[in-house]
Amino acid sequence: MFPATDKLADLASDIVEQVLTHEYKHRLRLRQRKPDALAGLHNAIAIIVANLAHFIVFPGEEPAILLPLGHARTVQSEAIQPGFGKGLTAAVEALQEVGVAVVALPTEHHQATTIAPSEGFREWVLSLSLTQHDFRWVPLRDCVRLTRKDSQGRRWAVPVPMIPEADAYRQEMKAINGYLASADIAYVGNDPVDTSDRLMARYFNHPSHEHKLSLDLGGRMFGGFWQRVKRGARQHIRINGERIVELDYGQMFPRLAYAHVQASPPSGDLYDLPKLADIGPEHRGTVKKAFNALMFKVGTMRKWPPEIVDGLPSGCSVGRFKKTLLARHPALAGILNTGIGYRLMNRESCIMCCVLMGCIALGITVLPIHDAVLCPASAAFMVQQIMADAALHVVGHTMPVSVKT
Repeated sequence: MFPATDKLADLASDIVEQVLTHEYKHRLRLRQRKPDALAGLHNAIAIIVANLAHFIVFPGEEPAILLPLGHARTVQSEAIQPGFGKGLTAAVEALQEVGVAVVALPTEHHQATTIAPSEGFREWVLSLSLTQHDFRWVPLRDCVRLTRKDSQGRRWAVPVPMIPEADAYRQEMKAINGYLASADIAYVGNDPVDTSDRLMARYFNHPSHEHKLSLDLGGRMFGGFWQRVKRGARQHIRINGERIVELDYGQMFPRLAYAHVQASPPSGDLYDLPKLADIGPEHRGTVKKAFNALMFKVGTMRKWPPEIVDGLPSGCSVGRFKKTLLARHPALAGILNTGIGYRLMNRESCIMCCVLMGCIALGITVLPIHDAVLCPASAAFMVQQIMADAALHVVGHTMPVSVKT
């Protein structure tokens, strides 16, 4: 993201001057920067300032910038922006010294440095009354990304393998992002929302139990302001001036599991476990989480994570739940506790990309949210058919699609 107006560009320039003055005052540099290095410093600070300012004007899920500095920069999939190579660490530290940012350095080599706005900078930005027109979105990073997560939930980037699928996915995402960039999408609610925030990327997973790098696991699309808008506020999104509806696949994960084992699921709600007498409709959300946990876990799961324990009745152990689950879904016995969830998520993401490309071919704008899309109300029937066809095409099984209420 870059400054798009003089107002934001002037803010960045003022901060560059503060950094240079700080360096001179404290004699932090023995030599004057060469013109290219000085231009790189201006560019890096402009990008960082623009992103920090955007976090302030449009609060969302990302309260800080994540930057791989030093030894953490081990993944190189595209050209480095001027100023984001050698010297970036010093520039980031200087932003903290002049009171613009709060910087948290990584504690391990593969972690990223976090850069959050300071309170003083927050007040400065709010005084400027910036709008979305002051920011310019530029797809700087690769739209196909591969990440690894350790046992403590810490995530870092790993190299995307140089395989034909990677190039195909990049071309697909380029088409999707290009279409979304020019689409007529608006937000008529009162919340601060930047509707120009439309860049999507596919995030693939490289879990610890997998040794070979591939793009067969995960791959969900993330990005776009609509994914960060609260569920209740999505009603204020307009596409081509129309109200939107949300279409989603019914019970997609268990249906993908059945497709994987080439079996047909039973009728009714697949999350309904009648043999657990103390499980009622109020527990359905947690049953879904527990089902998914057994799909993603590799090896025996001995106890539930806290968020599942708190949502299930007392005494509903992993063993008891799994036994009841398999009584309802015996065909899935061979894939529980194998980490199959990452592969199922990949199938889900491929279906959703197929949906978007199908809609683009017909000139229909849809906004993806994992296994659902937002679409103009007038196009709901057509999009519903495209979604059904995409599932059948990718996994060879039909999946129900309905309007989410």
